[in-house]
Amino acid sequence: MLTEISEAEWAQALELEPLPVFFQPDYLSAVANSFKVSIKYYVLKKKGKLAVAIAVFVKGRSIVLPENFTYSPLWVSDAMDERDRLEVLKQLLTSLKASFYRIALRFSVEVTDVRPFIWQGFQVENRYTYIKTPGLQAHYSIEKNLKHKNVESYNCIAQVPDATSVRVNIRFLRSLGYSAKKTKAFMSLFTALAERGYLRAFSLYRADICLGSNLVLLDKKLLKAYMLALNPISRSEKYAHTFLYQYMIETLFSQGHKEIDFCGANMEGIANFKSYFNPQLRPYFIIRYSAVRNRFKRVFQLIDRI
Repeated sequence: MLTEISEAEWAQALELEPLPVFFQPDYLSAVANSFKVSIKYYVLKKKGKLAVAIAVFVKGRSIVLPENFTYSPLWVSDAMDERDRLEVLKQLLTSLKASFYRIALRFSVEVTDVRPFIWQGFQVENRYTYIKTPGLQAHYSIEKNLKHKNVESYNCIAQVPDATSVRVNIRFLRSLGYSAKKTKAFMSLFTALAERGYLRAFSLYRADICLGSNLVLLDKKLLKAYMLALNPISRSEKYAHTFLYQYMIETLFSQGHKEIDFCGANMEGIANFKSYFNPQLRPYFIIRYSAVRNRFKRVFQLIDRI
């Protein structure tokens, strides 16, 4: 039986597990408060032992994805065999479908088996990201480009995000057509994550002018980093993005981070640029469910049988 629990009970239930930053209540509350949604924590036990735990963002009768980088925190006990795992996930999804009209979840690359969701009528979107780990040398052209004379005028710094580094990313979101309400929510989120020590800015300067900034989420427990936002730099600034990426990668690895999630490899041009740093391509999944859509789907299936 799926049971809703408190934030404190969630933290206690999973305190011994080596879980990503996305499971941390203070991270989840930063997202929820910024985007005006609520958080619900659920667990499901089998024979008295914790089998599944999931935290979701809720708006009305829907489970939502407030922004485009948080991976949905789903934990499944590895003490179960495959049959038990599939059964408890079926129970989880059946209960969620009974409570919510629409469901949207984004899973990290560690979630590889989405069959239970397909069997329960969820739509699966296959996406891709790049994971960079130490020891994999970048394409030879990176080193060549970093010797270009234009690069000599650049200076990169790693810092707690300041007004400038946040502002240039918010300005970029506005240029993409994000509403004033949405950009305000992102501004609130970046500020909250910085105050909680989760966020770093890697900023590129020429003299005292900030040409661009990359906002990176730090998972201090698992020593992982996630690239949340990177505003474009003028094309006239030759190899500026290359210099910024290389500086960020070298700095994070020198500080002990074990991997960097580039958070996206789905657009051809962007994926082509990121691939030069020799990351590993990994699939991840976005899962969606609509009670209305599934109702129509069942009707059409019945019609086809007539």
